[in-house]
Amino acid sequence: MKQFLQVRIDVPSGLGDIAVFLAQKVGAKGVEIRDASTLPPPGGKAPAQGRTHVMAWLDTGTNAEQVAALLTATLDSMRGEQDGAADPGFDISFETVDAEDWVRKVREAVQPVRLGKRILVRPTWRTTDPPAGADLIEIVLDPGLAFGTGHHATSALCMELLEELLDEIMDRGERPAVLDVGTGSGLLAITAAKLGAKRCVGVDNDPVAVRVAAENVSSNGVADTVTITADSVDELQGPFDVVVANIHLGVLTEMAPSIATKLPEEGNLVLSGLLEDQAGMAKQAYADQGLVTLGIRQRDGWVAISMKRPEEQT
Repeated sequence: MKQFLQVRIDVPSGLGDIAVFLAQKVGAKGVEIRDASTLPPPGGKAPAQGRTHVMAWLDTGTNAEQVAALLTATLDSMRGEQDGAADPGFDISFETVDAEDWVRKVREAVQPVRLGKRILVRPTWRTTDPPAGADLIEIVLDPGLAFGTGHHATSALCMELLEELLDEIMDRGERPAVLDVGTGSGLLAITAAKLGAKRCVGVDNDPVAVRVAAENVSSNGVADTVTITADSVDELQGPFDVVVANIHLGVLTEMAPSIATKLPEEGNLVLSGLLEDQAGMAKQAYADQGLVTLGIRQRDGWVAISMKRPEEQT
């Protein structure tokens, strides 16, 4: 029976994205992200509040000591960037697991999830019977190397705000163009297309994410509307009526000038991937680009920020 080397990286939630990136760099065949709101698989351990477990599965021939050294060196260098924690620390543990056992546990843990008013995200191995008369938009995604199946609070918040924005725009008889920055699995771009957007672009600098997102776009039947690319935001042809960016704080603030230039007057921006105490810094970065805050939505210690480029006054 095939086996995998399972790695559990226990980090402060603010380092979760970095841990995922590192897991992919060391050759992970699969990555799962768990936080305090995630239902762990049978026998699994739920992370403490404010912590994230990044589960990664490597070939059994992988040198665990080398992997641990790389993870430790990089995560240790990031500790100084975590504000508001006396000792943000991290822990790395290894375990050899049977492939069939890993697949079974993942499948048991991942359930269909309802988001917003009418969005349903499910893995391929789950089927659902929607209530009679339900006008559900179904998106089929399997967990894998690219982040984003709707179960994490940041994805859920983005989906809810995206649905509200697109419904509002569609009610005016318009069909918006949508940009998804850091698209991961392509979830938000696919959702936008199924909600009626006329054009969607998902960008990601991770070639694995680009490949997985393109496959998900095709399997969900929206390839005529959604384009997935590794191009930089600066290279994209805008403007976009709605931009969503579910990334971590450092990237969001660094990309603020590039993202803001893609928004026309009255264009809407949704920022997520932020802990509650990071909201102020993200808002300021985009306020410096002329955007105004419409509101903040919170869940499980995470926030999503809704912003807008105001109409120029003459």
